[in-house]
Amino acid sequence: MLALRGNVKKLRVSGAFGGGYLGVPLPAGVEGAGTISAFAGLGYGFLSWMGIEARGRWARYFNMPPDAPNHAWSIEAGLSFFVK
Repeated sequence: MLALRGNVKKLRVSGAFGGGYLGVPLPAGVEGAGTISAFAGLGYGFLSWMGIEARGRWARYFNMPPDAPNHAWSIEAGLSFFVK
């Protein structure tokens, strides 16, 4: 994963690109797919060590069965803890 984060006063902007392999262990063996993903986020640091953040994430899956979806979108929100 390659992540970029920037601060503009208390506003925190983030983005990332990633890739990997998602494997599901089944009794007959491991079924899996290659993945790529990206997200963009916006946060606000209300303390020097904590804030809130919202992200939009997109993922694409490769080598999926014909009737399975090959992409996903999600919106996430939560607390962020800043390690210095």
